[in-house]
Amino acid sequence: MIRKLPCFLATALFVGAALAPSVAAQNTVGDIQVDAGLTPGDVQLDINNFTGVNAGLGPDSNYITSTVNLSDLKLVVNLSGGGTLSEPSPYFTLDTTASGGDGISWSGTPEPDSDFSDAISAVLTGTFLDTVFDLSDGTTVTVDSTFTATITDSSGLSNGDFAYIVATDTTSTGTSPVVPEPEPFVLVLSGLAGLAGFRRRMFIAAACKACRNLRPLGAAITLAALLLVPVAKASGTATVRLAASTNPSTGLAGFNSVTVLGTGYPAGVIASGITVDFSTSCGGKEAATEKGSSISAIGPDESLTLAIPASLTAGTYYVSVSGSSPSAFASSSCAKILVSATSTTLAACVPTSSLAVVAGSNVSAYVPFGSWSAGNTGIEEVPLEGAGAAQNFPTTGIVNSCAANSATGEVVCTENSTKVDLIKGTTLSTLTSGSNSYSDFTGGDCQNCGVGINASNNTAVIAMGLVGGGSGPYGGSSGVQILNLANNTFNTPVPLANIVSEDISIDSGRNLILSPDESGVYDLLQIGAGNTLTEYGNSIGGTLDSA
Repeated sequence: MIRKLPCFLATALFVGAALAPSVAAQNTVGDIQVDAGLTPGDVQLDINNFTGVNAGLGPDSNYITSTVNLSDLKLVVNLSGGGTLSEPSPYFTLDTTASGGDGISWSGTPEPDSDFSDAISAVLTGTFLDTVFDLSDGTTVTVDSTFTATITDSSGLSNGDFAYIVATDTTSTGTSPVVPEPEPFVLVLSGLAGLAGFRRRMFIAAACKACRNLRPLGAAITLAALLLVPVAKASGTATVRLAASTNPSTGLAGFNSVTVLGTGYPAGVIASGITVDFSTSCGGKEAATEKGSSISAIGPDESLTLAIPASLTAGTYYVSVSGSSPSAFASSSCAKILVSATSTTLAACVPTSSLAVVAGSNVSAYVPFGSWSAGNTGIEEVPLEGAGAAQNFPTTGIVNSCAANSATGEVVCTENSTKVDLIKGTTLSTLTSGSNSYSDFTGGDCQNCGVGINASNNTAVIAMGLVGGGSGPYGGSSGVQILNLANNTFNTPVPLANIVSEDISIDSGRNLILSPDESGVYDLLQIGAGNTLTEYGNSIGGTLDSA
């Protein structure tokens, strides 16, 4: 009976193939997934490409080995109320090899998580620049040039939601056999087994007669059938394969987080059980070590979110992973990342000002249309160098001051009221400070009176009117409040013994806030652990108004 098993399986396979529904073959090129943004409170949609250097990732056992490039990418995000989210164009940026990327994956534009609170689906469309694919079994396929991938989550898009980008096979070459869908095969196999119980000898004789006529294929068919049976994984250290680069492929040390796609993690692995090493060469001595922040299943793969350690200096690093729970695992490959670090020059002595300047690959000024005593609402971005575009940001109130963190590109502006405006890329959002009074200067009065940026720890310092603070020659009371830009949370406002300066400045090298005032007192605020403040005042005379 055992000798006749191959004939039985062969008959099941052939009959199953005959009864299987006719479906167009599809090849998985990559995925689009929702990721936590570079900084806390942000979200973005990224594209992982499973071809070329990333071949073997994704759900396909017969995967694409050639490189497939994507083009004409367009994204539409649908909201629960029936509207759509206005996305910047272009939304995606290619992760080029020059920026530490794999040259074929794409990073989305970070946006505040609040913008996605009503998003229930995201539709990506695009084209394949390459329409003839090489597969891992040695065959080639020709595919349609266009694709659509749709992420749907009725409860709201969130970190880890994804959809595969698939290409529809139109023609194929090679000798790969047609494999039936699992359902027809199982049904036929069950039916044949029942028939065998009814007239076993007659069935086996007929089946084996057919089998003898197909003897040259017998061994291959038997092997294919046996491969359908799960095989226990050998004990030892599991091998994890990582994508060639993180997504995004670059980030700021101490501020940003990135994701990396991997396959081969043991079932049940958790982020805190994953040790992430950053090295200057793949397999080299680690320059820094971090634990995973979160992990989510992307089909058979896992998307790991990890923070970039603050101790890293600017340069190219290679990420590897390892762990021992629920069983031992280690990566056999590395994901490349290009790390930038905060410039101590850009971070030092950043003053409050009526306008802000962002200095990066592009240089732009952010100019408010108002002052303490007059003006209009709104802020204008004015490109000074590079390829930036001019644009206006409407505000509800009159804006008096702006400051920028050139390390992250974020701009913070203060309105004459308690409103604080944050600009990231093309998006403006608004927070409310703890000011509860007015501070008066020769130039006017205000609740929020100015803002300085401490780029070394990604915070903003708001000068404000505050009950309990000292009063200057023009009346009012004042204080300061620190805003953590990593999570957009405020520290408790601090009343000052002396009137706050018209134009405070931050010395991040010495952890000081400089606040010379119009009463002739030069205030120094020492920044301590947790951004606590200790005030030191020195009367030097004169009318001081800026540092």
